[in-house]
Amino acid sequence: MRHKTFLGLFVICLFAATAHGQKESTQEFKTDYGFTIRLPDDWREVPADIVKKLDQKMTELAHVPQNWEYAYQLKSASHWLAYPYILVQFLPGRKSESSVKKEYETKSAIQAGLDKASNASASLISGAKLGTYSFDPNTHTVEFISESNIQGMGTIAGYTALKLTEKGGIQFCGYCAEVDKAEFIPFFKNAAANLQLSEGMAYKPGVLDGVPFLGSINWNSVIIGAIVGGLCGLFGTLFKKKKP
Repeated sequence: MRHKTFLGLFVICLFAATAHGQKESTQEFKTDYGFTIRLPDDWREVPADIVKKLDQKMTELAHVPQNWEYAYQLKSASHWLAYPYILVQFLPGRKSESSVKKEYETKSAIQAGLDKASNASASLISGAKLGTYSFDPNTHTVEFISESNIQGMGTIAGYTALKLTEKGGIQFCGYCAEVDKAEFIPFFKNAAANLQLSEGMAYKPGVLDGVPFLGSINWNSVIIGAIVGGLCGLFGTLFKKKKP
């Protein structure tokens, strides 16, 4: 009897461990800039040609040029860039942490970018606003939450992380329906925190980083990208997803 009980518990534990392993299983997506994105196995990369077409469509309809280079979504999605999804771009050129922090704390450029994105895409975006935002000196990352109403899609929540490296900034944006933000905002935050950098790419403070002209960030452009990036979900419906 004890033998059967022990065997039954062993099988249950083995099944649980296997299921847990499947849930935690991740895949790596390498970029051309020396960093790697890690996501669960139920996510996939959006083909580069689709991302380029979406960029062109956003520029055409929203009148705000974008330069997203990588995108990711759930494999189960019915079309390209169905919410939730992730957009990533690299901003070349080393940015000074002190300059970025100073510009970030002024908030004027942030508001200017928010207003410009809203005005340029007034027929497609409304109610755009920023929620909580912060700067983490340990990871050299600025992150903030945004919210906007996308025509025909409803309220969309966005998470943006701008991570500084020795080679430039990594802008990581995740979007989901507002009703799903409790699940996906932490997911996006975790994915951004777990970006893998190649050797020598990690940010290292320098003795001249306090000089104002070093490492300025175009916050206006960053905020516009963070808000307008949510339109990809709208335009993605124009491109039928093919089976991988």
